[in-house]
Amino acid sequence: MLAIGAAGPLGATAASLAGFRGAHVIGVDRLSVKPGYMEGLPLRAALDGDAEDLADAIREVTGGWGVDCVIDNLGIPAVWHKYRETLADMGRIVVSGAISHEPLPMLLLPFYLHSQSLIGVRTGNRTEITALWRDVADGFRIPEAFVDPRPWETVGDAHRAVEAGVSRGQAVLEVGD
Repeated sequence: MLAIGAAGPLGATAASLAGFRGAHVIGVDRLSVKPGYMEGLPLRAALDGDAEDLADAIREVTGGWGVDCVIDNLGIPAVWHKYRETLADMGRIVVSGAISHEPLPMLLLPFYLHSQSLIGVRTGNRTEITALWRDVADGFRIPEAFVDPRPWETVGDAHRAVEAGVSRGQAVLEVGD
């Protein structure tokens, strides 16, 4: 599984949950901007989304097979075009975020020829939420390094960090004693 934006709140959660469920996870984020931010995640590899050779790096990690599933939390065309060609036959791309509002031109023929899927997901359904809580009961936790507790008075700072793309994991606002 390829987690795009793995150093951010949603990406770190998706990568952690996939690892907990037994997936081999490859994290992708901007290593030049967020050095070390993916440390502590259950990753087979941490790759730089800004690298020109991202597709080659993905193929190397997967032994040439490619990835069966991509969770793209960013929707950045430059990153899409790098990883798209590494999607395996019958693979799927799940788009669960789109910080970019740029149009994404794409060829449909490869999706058809390789029986691939593109799925947009904003929230889970009841079955998925039940499964998540079952995982929590079985011990799933986001790695501690990806939980950023802050006094509620700093909500503005937390929001600015998310908007700037420099937050690490989940900002948790603490309310009084």
